[in-house]
Amino acid sequence: DPVSPPPWFEDRFDVPEPVGDVGGVLVWAFPYDPGLPALPEAADGRSVRARLPHAAPAAVAVQALTYRPRRRAVFRYRIVGSAGEVLYGKVLRERKLRRALEVMRRLRGRRVRLGTATEAEGLLLSPALPGRSLRDVLVGGGSVPSPARVAGLLGSLEAPGVEGAGPDPVADARATASLIARIVPRAADPAARVAERVERGAAGTPSPVVTVHGDLYEHQVLVDEDFSLGLVDLDDVGPGDLAVDAANFSAHLVALAMAVPAAARRLLAYRSILLPAFAARLSVERRDLAWREALSMLKLSVGPFRVLQPGWPAEVQRRVEVALRLSEGWS
Repeated sequence: DPVSPPPWFEDRFDVPEPVGDVGGVLVWAFPYDPGLPALPEAADGRSVRARLPHAAPAAVAVQALTYRPRRRAVFRYRIVGSAGEVLYGKVLRERKLRRALEVMRRLRGRRVRLGTATEAEGLLLSPALPGRSLRDVLVGGGSVPSPARVAGLLGSLEAPGVEGAGPDPVADARATASLIARIVPRAADPAARVAERVERGAAGTPSPVVTVHGDLYEHQVLVDEDFSLGLVDLDDVGPGDLAVDAANFSAHLVALAMAVPAAARRLLAYRSILLPAFAARLSVERRDLAWREALSMLKLSVGPFRVLQPGWPAEVQRRVEVALRLSEGWS
């Protein structure tokens, strides 16, 4: 249901009515979102300035980084007049926001540097951690952290009181394959085959449920000059399977190699030495990671459709075919 935007919405965003009827479907204009009531304030520098714990910064410059309708939005804030200080802000649904704050509270004092945040009226504010993202290091060149150190991130977030069963990989695979069959019918068969192999893999030895990052990949890891590692984007931390975190990391490297051909050799080489490190850290076989990596790639296959990337049907199909190869143990 549409909710009323702030009274200043039109003045600041030049959108007189952010919700409209288009062919019988209600659509909205960013930064309005009926599922994220705090989004307009988070997208406005003047509103953010009033929430900051600073001594009246001169101004706040806002840059929108990512947006998933009804789920989350991420911003970069540059504080004008404070030596170029940078903060990051995230808007989540209320229940997810409260859960994220509670998990971050329980994770205080970890040896790994964490991008923890404080709440400012529905907005999670986090100072920028030092270092470059591992993605930038891999794509742009530079010395990378050892595979053993990256594998050491697995299990580093174990926290008391984080309970639950964790995501169901079989349900995830079936739902994703069903979506792919609807949006790219010619990819339906390989997607269904991946889902079948995920189901067979998941029927093997049950994995222990522990606290996991929930969306671990190279862009969530920061590498400082002394090669110490930091983790950001902790709002998906919760119960789950550490091997899925590892497989998700590996699948993202494959997807990044497909998106950045100039860095593909370097990215795939790093993946080839990470996989044994992950397997050793978790005491699992390579085949135990294969079906999980295929599941992660299957879910990543929907990405080009979600952002309406030019030529997305062909790219979805290409990623599904790679997911099938991964399910066969491609290394």
